[in-house]
Amino acid sequence: MAEAALLALSKIGSYAAIEAAMVAKSKISNLMELSATVQRIRRQFLMMNFFIRKMGASYLSDELLKGWIAEVRMLAYRVEDVLDSFFYHSIQFKKDKFLNKIVKGSHYAVVFNAIADELVQIEKDIEHVSKLKDMWVYPVSQLIPTQVTISEHRFPQYSFPRLMKDEDLVGMENNRQHLKQLFSHGISALRVISVWGMGGMGKTTLVLNVYEQHKEKFDINVWLTVSQAFSVEALLRKLLREIRRRCELTTPGDGDSVNKEQQASDETDKLEVSQLKELKDELKKALMRKRFMVVLDDVWNRQVFDMMHDVFEDFRNGSRVVITTRRGDVAALAHEGCQLKLNPLELNDALLLFSKKAFPNSNDLECPLKLEDLATDIAKKSNDSSLTECRLELNGLATDIAEKCNYLPLANSPAQTLETVEASKDLGEHLEKMIQLRNLWIGNIKAGHCAQLLASLSKMPLLYSLLLCASDEEEKLNIEKLVPTSTMLQKLIIRGCTSESTLECPVFQDHGRRLKYLALSRCHLGHDALERLEKCVPNLTYLSLNKVHTNGAHTLVLPAKSFPLLKTLVLRNMSNVNLLKIGADALKCIEGLYIVSLSNLKSVPEGIESLSSLKKLTLLGLHNDFKAEWNKKRMHEKMKHVTELRV
Repeated sequence: MAEAALLALSKIGSYAAIEAAMVAKSKISNLMELSATVQRIRRQFLMMNFFIRKMGASYLSDELLKGWIAEVRMLAYRVEDVLDSFFYHSIQFKKDKFLNKIVKGSHYAVVFNAIADELVQIEKDIEHVSKLKDMWVYPVSQLIPTQVTISEHRFPQYSFPRLMKDEDLVGMENNRQHLKQLFSHGISALRVISVWGMGGMGKTTLVLNVYEQHKEKFDINVWLTVSQAFSVEALLRKLLREIRRRCELTTPGDGDSVNKEQQASDETDKLEVSQLKELKDELKKALMRKRFMVVLDDVWNRQVFDMMHDVFEDFRNGSRVVITTRRGDVAALAHEGCQLKLNPLELNDALLLFSKKAFPNSNDLECPLKLEDLATDIAKKSNDSSLTECRLELNGLATDIAEKCNYLPLANSPAQTLETVEASKDLGEHLEKMIQLRNLWIGNIKAGHCAQLLASLSKMPLLYSLLLCASDEEEKLNIEKLVPTSTMLQKLIIRGCTSESTLECPVFQDHGRRLKYLALSRCHLGHDALERLEKCVPNLTYLSLNKVHTNGAHTLVLPAKSFPLLKTLVLRNMSNVNLLKIGADALKCIEGLYIVSLSNLKSVPEGIESLSSLKKLTLLGLHNDFKAEWNKKRMHEKMKHVTELRV
C-alpha cells in the first residue's frame, strides 16, 4: 500500500534530518541544506499520504488515481534508496578516524554531494507529480459522491456537515416530520428548538436535512458549529460576518459582490472584542425585521445560548433558533413543545442502516443471509450503547471474530486467499474444507501443529502461494509432512527453524522443480547449501536466504551454470560466511543481487564481474575491510554495466 510506504518514509525523513544535521557540522559542501530538503520531502509525502487515505480503498478503481499513486510509490522507493545510502556512508564517516577523514575527504565530499543532488532532483520530481494530480486527478470533493460541495462564499471558514437525502434517513421519518412542523409558518412567534440525544444518534444529520429544505423561506440562514471549546465573542463575530455577507449577496447592486463581502468582513473584524455590547447591537440591527434561522450545532454548555439569546429578538415573523446537543440541560433551553429527543433506532431500522453502510453495492441493500446473525449482533450493540461504549463493544466484537473464528466462516465460501491466519490445533481440519484456496499465509505455528496442518495443506489441489511462519525463532518446524498435490504451487516462504534434513523433504525433492519463488529464514540447509539447493529448485526466478544455518561453512559456492533462470538473489544475515564464489555461466539471467549483513565477508565475491545481465547490486553491512578490497580491485570500473550500485 502506498500509505504504508509514505508513513515509513515520514519516519525515515525525520531520522535522516537529524543525521544530516550531524554530518553538516563537518562542513562538507552541499550538505548544509540537506536537512531542510529532507524535511520538505517528508512534509510532501505526509500530505500525499493524507490525500490517499482520504480517498479510501473504494476509490482506487479510478485509473487516473491509481496511476498517480503508482508514481508516488516510485518516488517513495527512490527516497528510501537514497536515504539508505546516506545512512551507510554517514556511519562510515563517523567510524573513520580523524586522519582517515582528511585523507578520504574528497571521497566523502563526492558521495554526500551526490546524495544531496539526488534529493534535490527528487524534490523537483515530487513537485511535478503533485502538479500532475492537480491537472489530471479529480479533486477530493468530486471523487467522493456523498460529499456536498459547499460554496466558500456561502459557508466560509468553518466545516459544514454532510447532507443526506430523505431516503437515507433510516428510522427518522417521524422525527423529520415533527421538525418540519416546528419550522413551518404556523407558529409566528420566535421559537428556540432543541434536538438532543446520545452521540451518533443523527442529530446533525436530521437538522441539516430539514435546514436545507426550508432555508429559502428565511431572509437569513446561518449554521454555526460550536463544540466544547467555544468563545462567545468569536461566535457572535462569526454570526455577524455571515449575516452581513448574506445581506450583501441578496441586495441588488453594481455587481461588485466580492468587494462588498470583503468590506462586510473587514467592518466586523474592526469591532473590539471588549465591546461586546456594541457587537450585540450590530447583530440586532442586522437581524431587525428579518425572518432568520440560526443553527447552533453541537452545543455542550448552556452558557453559549445564555450569553447570546438577547440578540435574537422576536418580530413574530416565524424566526427559528435550533440547538443540537447531547446534554439535557442544554436541550431544556428550548420552548415548551420544541424539544425533540432522538432515541436509538428500532432493531429492524438499525439492521437496515447497517446494511446500507456495510453493503452499499448490493442491489437491494440487504444483508446477506450468511451474515444476518452477525449484523444483528452489531446492530444491537450499536443501538444499546453510547458512542464511546459502542466503539468498545464493536472493538470487542471484532476481536472475538478474529480470535474465536480465525476467519474460518470463509470455509463456507469459495475463498481463494487467506492472509495471516494464526495456527491452531483445529486449523488443519477447517482448511480441508477450503479446497479453492490458492494463496495462504499461516503464522504462529508451533511444532505440535505441523503434522495435521501440513497434511491438510498437501491436499489443496489449487494452492499457488504458501507462507509458513513459526511462533518464534526457537520453534522447530518439521516440514516432512508437506507433500503438495498441487502442481500449481510456485511460491514458498518458510520462516522458522527447520531440521538439518530440510532439503531432503518431499516439498524440495519431489516438488522443487515447480517452484519459482523461494524465501527461507532461519532454516537449516547444511553443508554445500547453494549446490544442494540448485539441484532441488533449479528453475527459481527469486531466491532469498536470511539467517540460514550452513553447519558452520564459511564459503558459499554457486556452481557453474547454476540457477539459469534466477533474476533476484538475496543473501542476508549470514555472519559465518567470509567467501562467496560464483561459478562460470552461473546466474545467466540475474538482474538483482543483494548481499546484506554478511559481517565477515571481507573479499569481493569471485566471478561477480562476469554477471553481465546484472542491473542492481547492493553490498552493505559487510566486513570493514570489504570496501578497501573493492576499491583495490577497481571494481567500480569492472561493474560499469550495473545501473544501480550500492557499496
